[in-house]
Amino acid sequence: MVENEKAIFKAYILKLITFYPTWKIDINNSIVMKTWFDMFEDITGKEFAEAVDNHIKKEIYNPTVASILKYVKKEEVLKLPLRRVEERL
Repeated sequence: MVENEKAIFKAYILKLITFYPTWKIDINNSIVMKTWFDMFEDITGKEFAEAVDNHIKKEIYNPTVASILKYVKKEEVLKLPLRRVEERL
């Protein structure tokens, strides 16, 4: 996630706390929050939000990085091997 998506991340962490009241995550510890944020650096805020919403709808256990990541739906970009692109030229 990029810098401007930290607000989305924080809002959805708070949403997780609302739905999983026994989840023991220290949101006041900047090291903990940065560690969690860094684990999702390769996805967008929108993808994170959708993954959290799906986690809430489908999981009964407290969230983990892995349990949230399994609900990430990446927008796939068609990538052709360079050789095939060159053949078309």
